[in-house]
Amino acid sequence: MQTTTKRDLCEKIVRNTNSSQLVVKETVQM
Repeated sequence: MQTTTKRDLCEKIVRNTNSSQLVVKETVQM
């Protein structure tokens, strides 16, 4: 259970980071 929770948290962090990078890239392009 702990491993799954840790994995989910890591995936969420990675997704958030990717989203932030995408937003920054779009803003820079504009």
